[in-house]
Amino acid sequence: MTTPQRQIDGLILQLIDGVISDEGFGLLKRWVEHDQRAAEYYCRFLNDYAAVKMEIASRLDPSFSAPIEDALDRDLWEALAETEKTAPAIKTKPKVLRTPPQPVQMRPVEKVSRKVNKSLLLTAVSSLAAFLMLATYVVLNPRTSPPIVGVLSAAVDARWAGCDKQPEPGHDLRAGMLTLQQGVAEIRLDSGATVILEGPAEVELHSVNSLYLHQGSLVATVRHEAIGFVVNTSFGKVLDLGTEFAVRVASDSFSEIHVFQGEVKFYPESGGGSIVLPAGDARSIDSAGRLSAIAPRPEAFVRSHELHWRVLAQEGSDYHRWKAAMFDLHRDPSLRAHYLYEQGPSGEELLLNAAPITGGALNGLLGPDDRNPPTWVQGRWPQKHALRFERDKTQAVLVPAHSALAITGPITLSTWVYFPNETQMGGHLISSRQDNHVNFQFSLFDDQYSLTGQRNRFEFLRFETQNRLWCHSKRFDPQSGQWYHLAVTHDNKEAAFYVNGRLFERKAYKIRPEPVAAEVVIGAMKIQGQYELPAGDFDGIVDELMIFDRCLSDDEIQRIYEAGRPALR
Repeated sequence: MTTPQRQIDGLILQLIDGVISDEGFGLLKRWVEHDQRAAEYYCRFLNDYAAVKMEIASRLDPSFSAPIEDALDRDLWEALAETEKTAPAIKTKPKVLRTPPQPVQMRPVEKVSRKVNKSLLLTAVSSLAAFLMLATYVVLNPRTSPPIVGVLSAAVDARWAGCDKQPEPGHDLRAGMLTLQQGVAEIRLDSGATVILEGPAEVELHSVNSLYLHQGSLVATVRHEAIGFVVNTSFGKVLDLGTEFAVRVASDSFSEIHVFQGEVKFYPESGGGSIVLPAGDARSIDSAGRLSAIAPRPEAFVRSHELHWRVLAQEGSDYHRWKAAMFDLHRDPSLRAHYLYEQGPSGEELLLNAAPITGGALNGLLGPDDRNPPTWVQGRWPQKHALRFERDKTQAVLVPAHSALAITGPITLSTWVYFPNETQMGGHLISSRQDNHVNFQFSLFDDQYSLTGQRNRFEFLRFETQNRLWCHSKRFDPQSGQWYHLAVTHDNKEAAFYVNGRLFERKAYKIRPEPVAAEVVIGAMKIQGQYELPAGDFDGIVDELMIFDRCLSDDEIQRIYEAGRPALR
């Protein structure tokens, strides 16, 4: 064969994947038309390729069988028939027959659809005559639509550019450019790889096992049978080795790779060889192709579990809406602690912190010291829990001292409460103090509190021993039998109190004490190792608590309320 075999191999594979260039297509066509050995090799290649694909299919599903008419593309055969009508005659050398041909009587035969086993199907598909027809069709006719490489399997608030009709989940996707202007979309490629795109993003689907990310973010999850999936970018190529990983092309000067599971091999565009990145590794790439280690941030990308909750949230469930909103909150690096009040695998002993930046630390102990644990009850929805505090049962939750919660600069505290008792409502919600040195303390007292000047008011405290200042709101009278979202912010100049997402009152409060490492107590107040003022122990149900080391805006607090607002009980 005079044609270079390696080059023709590459062009045939590009043709199969639907990514061959016009120049490459013309070259392959000329070779097959004018080089008999190249034409024969082309047919053998297709025959072997089909055999391998059928063998893989049979191993994945030993019971595999299909109707013969499904295995052969009806549109292809119809196109071949039309081509045959107009194709030029092919001159052939006459052959001498050893015996005269016998006349054959033709009569119509009724078509019968039947199942065949894989051996018969393989024989039919891989027959030389069929592939000669396929070769003739490919090289003598213009290419049709790009091949289907996958399906749009899920979408949330997705808007696509260049589409007369926005594709819905279940829509087949062909090789070519896709521009996601906003929202999130999941693409399931026929190879078994799944890609989640987060808009704005621009991606070019090359084949069932490769794509080019021009801009934006994606997360790829690759099953075993799709190992070898490739994400091409302007800064290099990411080759999957059986994993879950993320790629972000933020600009021409900065991009990122994050590996969540397994490992990938990265080939820089600038050359210099490949590098293997294992799970937990994250790298940035600058315009010169230089790699730098960065802190991994898996929460910064939309992954499959987040997409799952977002899809469910579209169905209108309040609980699912809240779960989906948590992912955006967890992308905020100022979120120091987030107590969801959901029981973990250790049962009733811990109040788990879910904030990614401090995850695995700052868990609360239920019933510390000589106190009793509060009781797990139903939270805002039947699917979640909350903690019931009762004033006469000496209960508390304690978070051991940690520098991450020694906050005396700008701060936001956010929580949900419910009062089942009409006579006892509220008390000390949360305090971080070392005796009379207070990092922060937030409370709401009822009209039974022993200090009359603080009854039915919010209280926010910050002071040092020598500078004891208090901040109390105007009167607030909660009602029993309903959920309240309560929040307070302090920028060291003024405090702002919020009820159900709206500003309740803003008051001047100029103070910024030096931070101290102090225990954080929920539901009570502890001074000099003793729990003080039992009349101020919290009474009610607490569901979710967040601590930020910045002041959230009015709009941000409103969004937290809207995302977590339950239906009326």
